[in-house]
Amino acid sequence: MADELDIAVRAYTEAKPPPIMASNPSKKTKRAAGATDRFPEHVLIFDTETTVDATQALNFGAWRYCRVRHSVAGVELVCVQEGIFYADDLPERAPQAMAVLRDYIDTHRGDVDTSELDASRLVLLQSQSEFLERVFWRVAFRLRGAVVAFNFPFDLSRVAWQVGATRNRRPDQRDAFEGGFSFALFSYVRDGTRHESRHRPRVAIKAIDSKRALKGFRSPEKLDSDDLIPDDADGRPDPKFRFRGHLMDLRTLVFALTDRSHSLESACNAFAVPYTKRDVVHGQITTDYITYCREDVNASQRLTQAAVTEFLRHPIELQATRAYSPATIGKGYLKQMGVAVPAMHHAIDPRILGWAMSAYYGGRAECRIRRTPVPVVYVDFKSMYPTACALMGIWDLLTASTIHATDSTDAIQRLLDTIDADSCFDPTVWTQFVAIAQIIPTGEILPVRARYGAGPSWQIGVNPLTSQQPMWFTIPDLIASKILTGSTPHIIRAISIQGHGRLPGLRPVKLLGETLVDPGERDFFRTVIEQRTLAQRDGDDGRSKGLKTLANATSYGIYAQMTRRELGPNRRETVTVYGHHDQPFKRKVANPEEPGEYAFPPVAAAITGAAHLLLALTEHEVTARGGTYAFCDTDSMAIVANQHGDLTACNGGPHTLPDGRDAIRALTCDQVEEIRNRFTALNPYDPGIVPGSILELENENYSDDTLTSRRQLWCFAISAKRYTFLTDPPNEL
Repeated sequence: MADELDIAVRAYTEAKPPPIMASNPSKKTKRAAGATDRFPEHVLIFDTETTVDATQALNFGAWRYCRVRHSVAGVELVCVQEGIFYADDLPERAPQAMAVLRDYIDTHRGDVDTSELDASRLVLLQSQSEFLERVFWRVAFRLRGAVVAFNFPFDLSRVAWQVGATRNRRPDQRDAFEGGFSFALFSYVRDGTRHESRHRPRVAIKAIDSKRALKGFRSPEKLDSDDLIPDDADGRPDPKFRFRGHLMDLRTLVFALTDRSHSLESACNAFAVPYTKRDVVHGQITTDYITYCREDVNASQRLTQAAVTEFLRHPIELQATRAYSPATIGKGYLKQMGVAVPAMHHAIDPRILGWAMSAYYGGRAECRIRRTPVPVVYVDFKSMYPTACALMGIWDLLTASTIHATDSTDAIQRLLDTIDADSCFDPTVWTQFVAIAQIIPTGEILPVRARYGAGPSWQIGVNPLTSQQPMWFTIPDLIASKILTGSTPHIIRAISIQGHGRLPGLRPVKLLGETLVDPGERDFFRTVIEQRTLAQRDGDDGRSKGLKTLANATSYGIYAQMTRRELGPNRRETVTVYGHHDQPFKRKVANPEEPGEYAFPPVAAAITGAAHLLLALTEHEVTARGGTYAFCDTDSMAIVANQHGDLTACNGGPHTLPDGRDAIRALTCDQVEEIRNRFTALNPYDPGIVPGSILELENENYSDDTLTSRRQLWCFAISAKRYTFLTDPPNEL
């Protein structure tokens, strides 16, 4: 294929934005790691039900106010008061629905003990405005409690009476909510007109993605002296303090703990909270529908209790309401251990960071056999990214007292000249792989980001690449190309990243509060995976999943994190762009990106490059035996194989079936085992805990949960990451 395609590379950018507006810039003390400081003592949980038209306007909602009890087992949320609120306009808009609500309250009054929130008045049915003033305001701001909802941005927007774009009142400081929305909750009526309360804050929300959003109180126009007292102060007001609230999206906390996007029902299942949603007709206020909403809030209370208990097992200085992703928790561990921010701590030349970022590509995913069912054995690498980190000695690099980027052109060229597939199974060679090199591609098989189709999107492929311009690649990617093509890339120049010594002040940490890890003595990535394996062996599914999430969160994405910042309308900011060119350049952009606090592109690129190499080694072992594969996906491969190595129909195959159809030869299951055994040499873990090969058989290959009875899988794939497995030979698809 000689078609020319546009290609794109990533870049590393730097800007000098004004400082972020802090909630309490005068305080420099760190939050204590105690459980009572990591989750507030008061909790308000609420949910809303809306109309089913395009407006999705509020009909009614339910809430629970809880007090938190701490124990050795975790936290317990004790419901003190429960209530239902209705849209301010519901009595006029739907009087019959309002009557249903009143009848429901009369029937269910006194369901729970209602003694603490407002001892002078029992409130079980309120208007939207009454709920916000008497419940939301008191818990969220006066008691400084947590306000919790599953999908918080949606529910909050339903109870707000006004919304607008966030406005930066201090142009000399950067506002973290710039580009988000500002919701007015608190108001009063005068002369028949609703006015916003000047003594009450708005709530700002800025979406990060579909699962995460920044949330916080804005500063009201007028502040009482009580509003200026910091949580950790001596009771005296601080004029610089602004309370931003403890606003928690339960869906986000669940995502941070599981690395999965969940519905309320599936999240409850993941945390062993019994809950099945009631089958109701939405939009019609009925007794069942009101009970449905109350049950959602009850389930949210129990899920909050389970999720916060799990979160508090992590001994890190992070509040549950600020746990936005697994990476947030992972970075919490690094901070707790005293692991420094690599790029800032070691002052690496930003040009090198740009070259490394241009060499960074995500996981390799491709479909080799399309729309044709073939027999397969499905294999994947054990914890691909933590394993790659362990093989390359990334932990020693992250905990080094000094890191140097050195010219290693001659050494890398010698490495490429002499290395082959067999030598890649020597684990000692992998410590040389944290390096990048510049070449002029002349047909090497390399990752490239291009517009392969007619659409505007960029996609990553691993294919022969020719370019007139020099480009940067990781050493593992160049080795993978040599293994797959037999041709040695010619290096223009190469940069190696090397660490020396140990950071002072490293501190031990307990994984999930149990296993002590000394970061100066033990490889954190190895330890987490070994402990996860022990948890699996003991049948502790919760601990196993938690350790898996932690391992992935600290071994990949945080080193490539670039945070997009949205400016206001018609605004541009000048950034310095470091990319594959020798010299940086400046551009004015509307959405500048800033490096995350642990961004270190040489490490990020090396990790994904090592993953590419492990897949390339697998592909080499398969093709060397005359086989092929249906697809590969980041850390896995569906190798075409069956018990006897029979021919199987496949258009374009080199063989022919008796009926004249094209065919390919499946490897035997024994040959797949030979390939798997090759990767035993690259196992970086304690063999007493993690024995055998790092290339494992996926559970789908077995017919029962005991993983003792093998079965034949059939794969049907249509494109990268779009495939399914069948357990019976397909007749026709």
